[in-house]
Amino acid sequence: MTHFRTLGSRFKSKVRVLTEKQFWLRYGTLAAYRAFCASLSSLTGLTTSGAAHAERNTETAIAYILSVFDKYKSAAQLQCFHGRVAEIGPGDSCGVGLMFLADGCNQVDLIDRYFSARSEEQQRSINRAIVERFPQLSTHTVNGNFSEKSFSNLTRHYGKNAAAEKFFERHTGYDFIVSCAVLEHIHDPLRSIAAAAAALNPGGMMLHQIDCRDHGQFSSSFHELKFLELAPIFYSPLRWGGGPNRVRLGAYRQTLRKLPVDYKVLITSLAGFPEPLDPALPFEQLHPSLLECSRAYVAKARPHLATCFRAMSDEDLMATSFMIIAKKRP
Repeated sequence: MTHFRTLGSRFKSKVRVLTEKQFWLRYGTLAAYRAFCASLSSLTGLTTSGAAHAERNTETAIAYILSVFDKYKSAAQLQCFHGRVAEIGPGDSCGVGLMFLADGCNQVDLIDRYFSARSEEQQRSINRAIVERFPQLSTHTVNGNFSEKSFSNLTRHYGKNAAAEKFFERHTGYDFIVSCAVLEHIHDPLRSIAAAAAALNPGGMMLHQIDCRDHGQFSSSFHELKFLELAPIFYSPLRWGGGPNRVRLGAYRQTLRKLPVDYKVLITSLAGFPEPLDPALPFEQLHPSLLECSRAYVAKARPHLATCFRAMSDEDLMATSFMIIAKKRP
């Protein structure tokens, strides 16, 4: 599977070079690639996506894990996490799950529809380094070999019933449910949000970092909203095998308003700005000059967008990534 991932990476790089100015040629090659990935995943139960640390050394991988956990900690504004946690789409690494255990949680469930390709040796090296940094984790190791299965209170779930849309219909009682750059890849993120909210204990929290960008499909050569120009019928193949689903901020807000949660949204990136926003803030607290520039960027792109996106609010198109923080009412 690592071989397929390497080939896939080379293929995508080659496509970007050969189709730098040819939108429809790039579309055709990407659609064919997504179809291949979807077929492979369907046949094998594996995915070429989600191997977040496969091409990183141990220190770089740990830095990424710590950065994701710090995002959750900052968003939750808690001194320590506790109780039961579910992480949606952890990919190849259990590192973030280990961080929750180190912080004081007593059970972490890692849920993934597909199995991500990985190097077991590399993952053991990452896990060992995390335990060395957080000695309290040693109480969770069973046989000391630092494989994922050697950690008690850490459980992987794979297969169709581990898809977020279904998992939380059968598993409840969570204090925290988290995800980072995952919901934009799953088939029905709005159903997943609703199911996760139902699975929370009263007072429990959902923390979801969502990236609404095109993940380099077209933005490497065209403007970053270019992928919204495709009508749904043409875009459908690009969703196969975990491609971006194009669900925007407004749809998440509409779903959250119907749930028994109090929520807020922090904007982490805006259309027209390549760098993430620091600090992340609600729309109403962003600097007016940032909003003005992003609004102008959207206005220029809007006439060319597919009808369903052309009719959306400026905020829906301006917010290219955001953090949802939702707390279930008692």
